[in-house]
Amino acid sequence: MTVIAVFSLKGGTGKSTAAVNLAAAWDTKKTSVLVVDFDSQGSASKHFGVYGTDGSEMRDVLLGKRDISDAIVSTESGVDLITGGSWLADVHALLFDKPLKELLLKRRLAELGDGYDIVIIDCPPSPGFLNTSALLAADGVIIPVEAEAAAVDGLLQALKFIEGVDEARETALNNYGVFVCKYDSRNSLAHDVSNTLHKSFPSVCKTIVRRNVRVAEAYAHGMPVQKFAPRSSGSNDFAALAKELRNRI
Repeated sequence: MTVIAVFSLKGGTGKSTAAVNLAAAWDTKKTSVLVVDFDSQGSASKHFGVYGTDGSEMRDVLLGKRDISDAIVSTESGVDLITGGSWLADVHALLFDKPLKELLLKRRLAELGDGYDIVIIDCPPSPGFLNTSALLAADGVIIPVEAEAAAVDGLLQALKFIEGVDEARETALNNYGVFVCKYDSRNSLAHDVSNTLHKSFPSVCKTIVRRNVRVAEAYAHGMPVQKFAPRSSGSNDFAALAKELRNRI
């Protein structure tokens, strides 16, 4: 089982969109995938069409009140999911007296054994307990970077946070890949940002995820873009990205 954290400290980068659509691309008859929505906003859950969740399932898993297998739901898209929601924002306070609480997610995921080939953790867009726990539980990380002016600064901030978590790990996180998203070829700034990232960071993927209205529409309909608009550029881009990243994992 390979555990992958989709991570960014900047909101609006398409992190949850990437987690959902990569999961949908990887989930086949030969590969089983679980998505853990570890964000109090519950965006990944909504993207799968699972609404009204409050994160209490994962809260109870971390508190030891529920088996992790009992918190898993099947989505209409075929990908299994542990939902997120508002309770995750307060779970750190509930665990204040637990020793090594940052390792609880890692231990709970280990209880799944070989039940899944890939587990994707959709991380929250802010530093703190949840992100530290996710990065300690993961084997590697994928970082989406929006093709806009603050992209390099945002990526450096994310890499610095990862470096800090690595100090508490036995082995450093694998950087499976940084990828450029929300790319608009008509925008010269997006072109310049993409070129800078590819020249400055060797881990940047060749595949670029273009801005595509079908991706946003898929979210509104509660499904991955591969299911909503399989012939769209958004679907094609995530399929190509999934293939490129799979070769790195």
